[in-house]
Amino acid sequence: MFMLLGALPKDYYINSLFVSGEQGIWLDPSDFSTLYQDAAGTTPVTAVGQPVGLALDKRLGLALGAELVTNGDFDNADGWVLQSEASISSGSLNFNATATRTATATGASCVSGRWYVVEFDLTYTSGTARFDAGGGTTTITGSTGHKKYIRQATGTNAFYFSCASAGAVYSVDNVTVRELPGNHAYQTTSASRPTLQQDSNGLYYLNFDGTDDGMATPSIDFTGTDKMTVWAGAQSASTADTAIIAELSSATGAGNPGSMAILWPRLPYAVNFALAGAALASRSTSAPADTARLVISCAFDLSASAAVDEIKPKVNGAVPSLLTVDAGPAGTGNYGSYPLYIGRRGGTTRPFNGRIYQLIVRGAASNAGQIAAGEAWCNSKARAY
Repeated sequence: MFMLLGALPKDYYINSLFVSGEQGIWLDPSDFSTLYQDAAGTTPVTAVGQPVGLALDKRLGLALGAELVTNGDFDNADGWVLQSEASISSGSLNFNATATRTATATGASCVSGRWYVVEFDLTYTSGTARFDAGGGTTTITGSTGHKKYIRQATGTNAFYFSCASAGAVYSVDNVTVRELPGNHAYQTTSASRPTLQQDSNGLYYLNFDGTDDGMATPSIDFTGTDKMTVWAGAQSASTADTAIIAELSSATGAGNPGSMAILWPRLPYAVNFALAGAALASRSTSAPADTARLVISCAFDLSASAAVDEIKPKVNGAVPSLLTVDAGPAGTGNYGSYPLYIGRRGGTTRPFNGRIYQLIVRGAASNAGQIAAGEAWCNSKARAY
């Protein structure tokens, strides 16, 4: 039976699943503040029907780190190293350049693999204005106004503003650069982005088209654990071949040691890869209707000595009456450091045609109470039972 929201855990309870530093991800399409139309995080999602190019991981509460920039309001020249044709005056950093020039924030080092929120006020005149937050120069788009970007650093280096080889004329003020911890999911190809939609119950979800839609995180380091817990609220629009809801694997797809996956249809269908190319699968022989709306949970354990204990899936809070476990290897080792692919295997195959209302992945064992509470939370967002 569907439970009223007041009887369910609040956001802080899901955050508490990660309070001891557990790795993972929590994607919540009902929270518009976590969704952006582009992978750079410059255009927020504000309405249904819009593409989602970046979905922020809520497991750490979206708390920003300390300010990295000294003197971002340019009261003086402290905290910046300027090349010629870049200057600080009248409370702003100014470029009036005829060639490539930089203004570097001293001490504001961006670390490879981490995410940063970059904000500033731009006064634009001409040319190509840019900034760099840890590798991968970003062209500042649009005209005069407040700018916000969410960028993942691809290298470790200082933060700086610059201009193209032909130069640029622009000014910036009120610069702030802060780390945004989390394993955020993104899609850089605009045609492959899921869209935000709302169902007849008023509930929000990410809609995947079953053709080329998908998202992925950077590699998540699960090498410190041999146990995982996954929750999802989902609904398929197709009874076609088994498609990916979420899969931890390399870009080449399944079969890597320390991989796992939740797939559709024939739910629950979960796969553990303890050894290279050696799969242990669990599935229901009397699955719910392939297009039913479901809350799925699964406890994975690579250390379990019996195959039946390595994968323990549930649907709508219960273990299916006819559940089979394929013969497979005994558990060994820990999970790997791989991207989490959402909606497509390796970002290329087994595309999911349907809805994802919630997705929570926790790199740890979860007790019965935690599993039940995670299921109840997902059900409050999907109303599956």
